[in-house]
Amino acid sequence: TDECAEETHDCGENALCNNTVGGYVCVCEDGYSPLDDRNVNCTRLAPTSITLPETASITLPEFATINALDTASVSISMDVMGTPRPARDGREPGLTVGLTLALILTLLLLLAVLVTVLLSYIARRRHERQRYVGLVVYLLLAA
Repeated sequence: TDECAEETHDCGENALCNNTVGGYVCVCEDGYSPLDDRNVNCTRLAPTSITLPETASITLPEFATINALDTASVSISMDVMGTPRPARDGREPGLTVGLTLALILTLLLLLAVLVTVLLSYIARRRHERQRYVGLVVYLLLAA
C-alpha cells in the first residue's frame, strides 16, 4: 500500500511523506528541522543569513545584542529563553499578575457587598409585609 497517496501516514504539517517498500518515511520540508527521530513533527529553522540592501537599517529589540559588526556581516544573538522582559508598557511582568489578582479580589468583594445589600432588602420587605398582614388581621378582629 502507498500510505502517502492514501494519506494514512502521520507526517506532520511541515513534513513530506516519501513512500518506501513496506512503509513510508517522513522528511522535513526545506527550512524545517525534525523534533523527533521519525521526522513526524518539524519546526521552522531560524534563518542563518539575511541579505539586506546597503541602505537598510535594523532596529534591534532590547534583548538582542550585536556580537560583531563590520561592513560585510552582523552577528546577532537574542536572549529568547532568558530573563523575562518588561511588558510593553514598561512594567515588570510580575506587576501585571499582581494587578490582575487585585482586580479579581476587588470584584469579588464588590459582589459580596451587593449580595449582602440584596439579602438585607429582601429581609426588610418580608418583615414589612408580615407587619402589614398582622395589622390587617388586628383591624379585622377588632371590628
